[in-house]
Amino acid sequence: MRGNCSMSRRNGKTNLRELAYQRFTHNLYIAKLRPGQFISQRELVEMTGVSLAAIREVIPRLEAEMLLETVPQRGMQIAPIDLRMVKEVFQLWTILAKAAAERFNQIASGDLVDELLLMHKDILLRATRLPDKNLLEDARNLDRRFHELLIQALENEIIGNVYRVNRIKIDMIRMFRDKDDVYDVISSAKERMRIIEALKRHDVTQVIRAVEEHAEATLHRAVVFLGGGVPSGGLAANAEEGIIAA
Repeated sequence: MRGNCSMSRRNGKTNLRELAYQRFTHNLYIAKLRPGQFISQRELVEMTGVSLAAIREVIPRLEAEMLLETVPQRGMQIAPIDLRMVKEVFQLWTILAKAAAERFNQIASGDLVDELLLMHKDILLRATRLPDKNLLEDARNLDRRFHELLIQALENEIIGNVYRVNRIKIDMIRMFRDKDDVYDVISSAKERMRIIEALKRHDVTQVIRAVEEHAEATLHRAVVFLGGGVPSGGLAANAEEGIIAA
């Protein structure tokens, strides 16, 4: 009986930590927590609605994932967005996406590929007509679903967790830009459609190239906003060499 109670308490603590983590990252996604912002533990309690103990237990995980940093004499700071961070995030994204797209090319059903193509065509049609109020959110959800499907094709939990944290940072960059517009929707959808069209042909060389082009273009949109330049040789080249030009 005592053992069951002890296990129940441990499970309760784990659930609270996970809830604290989910609510923290959700607040990053909706930009209620902003990159570079300083915040106290008490403020996080108020924002997330979880206990101070749960917040304290989740902080080491957030620090390990580089979503949060403890700054001596200043408190906790949400990860800031700078040129180096953006380039590192998209370098990792390129490496993961290329491996995932190659595997997806091998196992994805024709029906799934056709469905993805139709969904992208629908987004493009909505974007080129009078954009509706749900366009930007639907476009972001489609982008997320597409890349998650690629990653899931690898069937690797470790890679999935790495991608999940990196995706949080991509969302932070997007929200920090505060500049998603119809041009971004159209450009990104067309880039992903080139990947999908190569998938339909099972042309792995063109699949990988289209992934690289999509990553380069997405990086460019981010660094132009930050006032930086794209690394010489391109993101894909630097990703292969393991080099970051900050």
